[in-house]
Amino acid sequence: MSGRFDDALLQEVRDRNNIVAVIGDYVSLKKAGTSWKGLCPFHAEKSPSFTVHEDRQFFYCFGCQTGGDVISFLREINGYSFVEAVRHLAGRAGIDIPEEPADGRRRAGGRGGDGASAPRGFKDACYAMARLAQRFFVDALGAAEGQPCRAYLRERGLTLPTVDRFGLGFAPDRWDGLSTFFVSQSQDLRLAETLGFCVPRQRGGESGGGHYDRFRNRLMFPIRTLSGDIVAYSGRTLSTEKDVAKYVNSPETPVYTKGAMLFGLHEARKAMRVAGHAVLVEGNVDVMRLSQEGVEAVVAPLGTALTEPQCRLLRRFVPQVVLLYDGDRAGQAATIKAIPMALAEGLQVAVVQLPDGEDPDTFVRAQGKEALDALIARALPGWEFLVDAVTAETRARDSQQGKVRAIDALAPVLGRVEDRRERSLYGRHLAEALGLSEAETARFVRDALARLGGAPVRSDAPPPRASAPAAPKVPPPVLELKLLVLLTLAPDASLVYLGHEIGNLLTSERIKRAADALAVSRETEETLNVNDYIAALEDVELRASLLQAMTTQPPPQDWRRDLDGLETALRIEALKRQQHELSQRRRDLSRAGRETDLIQILVEEAKIQEQLNTLKGTRGTRWPS
Repeated sequence: MSGRFDDALLQEVRDRNNIVAVIGDYVSLKKAGTSWKGLCPFHAEKSPSFTVHEDRQFFYCFGCQTGGDVISFLREINGYSFVEAVRHLAGRAGIDIPEEPADGRRRAGGRGGDGASAPRGFKDACYAMARLAQRFFVDALGAAEGQPCRAYLRERGLTLPTVDRFGLGFAPDRWDGLSTFFVSQSQDLRLAETLGFCVPRQRGGESGGGHYDRFRNRLMFPIRTLSGDIVAYSGRTLSTEKDVAKYVNSPETPVYTKGAMLFGLHEARKAMRVAGHAVLVEGNVDVMRLSQEGVEAVVAPLGTALTEPQCRLLRRFVPQVVLLYDGDRAGQAATIKAIPMALAEGLQVAVVQLPDGEDPDTFVRAQGKEALDALIARALPGWEFLVDAVTAETRARDSQQGKVRAIDALAPVLGRVEDRRERSLYGRHLAEALGLSEAETARFVRDALARLGGAPVRSDAPPPRASAPAAPKVPPPVLELKLLVLLTLAPDASLVYLGHEIGNLLTSERIKRAADALAVSRETEETLNVNDYIAALEDVELRASLLQAMTTQPPPQDWRRDLDGLETALRIEALKRQQHELSQRRRDLSRAGRETDLIQILVEEAKIQEQLNTLKGTRGTRWPS
């Protein structure tokens, strides 16, 4: 099942990458009994249904039925191939594994090379090209031509450790610096086009005249996935010319969706879990300056207003977001837009108001971290900030019409808050702000929602994941599923399963095929990795059922006792099915008047009842019949 990797190597990769630690880099987990729980990263949810079992080293979500081992998790969360996931985990644990260049000869080395070798799959090719671009930009920043960029960084107060931590670079003031570098590294410029590094030159209205660089004379900010892979760039101009765009960003590509990522999340995710909140700012430099000053749990949208996918991403790590936008009118408008988005995704929201004309960078440089910490400690709850802003704009405290306009503006926000307790508290605060009774306010909100057609549906909610298996339409028989779980968890049970021909007692062909394959594999392979076996199950519905059962079923304390009990119960069920068939035949023969045949049926029924009495008398098991 291991494909191109040796089984011993795969086991070492798993053993040295504790699944709780790996998943903890992506999801905020809390101890719950013998397992860990958190919000599922694979579908939107407000209450945690995602479970990680450290003792068995697998995860399972009761909401979307996604589950597997540490390799499966990385494949799902990052879209990796099996090889990519193994290489990532090996690199994380410092394990050297074989790598195959284009000529097929194997050499030692991790996945984190410079990308010059032949790429392994399209996504890996994208990551490799981005790594090459990063090497070019970083080298250019340190070269003579990078001096103006280094001067700008010093002017902004960014230190060398911060520059290195965030991987900043410089795009030289040349038309084809990066394009020429890619050619020297035998890279396909069509892929560079796709990723937005290069743009085709036009001749006579058609492409074909070579390529030029998209980024020129710019400070380059790499945009990373949660796992640290660079997938895009944001480039700030160093030119003083007025007609030059201040920022040029990578276009959306097969590996990059702007509205679903946050700048600095890879660097901030651990600090966010410690702080219990994320500080959200507007700009990349704000992120780096605050992080440099010790406010490390800080991220920023990628040059756009906050989106629902970004809120869901934050909710996976922390329950609260602190909005620290610029102190001007535009910053206040962005705050007002962000609050409803965050509340609808179940985030608690706090708002820090900076003095007019200040941004996080200028404030912390002038006032220091302590002053910023004090502002964050006095942050206003997001709902209160929103109500104050709306009631001021509509003059709701001065007129009845203003109250109506305020309720019309705020009702959709209330309608999208899922937690009834929060909705009730927000409604009470709104009533106090408008000088109305709670009952009257609640009625006005319902009327407003009715006129608007109810709470608005989120248009950008992600479609169901194609890779996530659907919930089983016909659940497998409980006893038979318990048997499969026991065979999975107790290797020695396979010999008894085969020797007693227990498979002949099963009614589910799906479970019988899986159990037979597992038992045979146990007998023919010296070592069988359970997670490999589960991942190889082609029946995705059965795989989901098996993972769910393993999540809820306690580990066997006495596998032989449990197996004996299951075998007895299955034999009882098989006899009852025979008994039912005989009863039906007896009724048919009785109606047909075939007394001779009827006597034979009665004899067979008596034998089956005797066997049932014997089995029921000897049954002693914790498994239900």
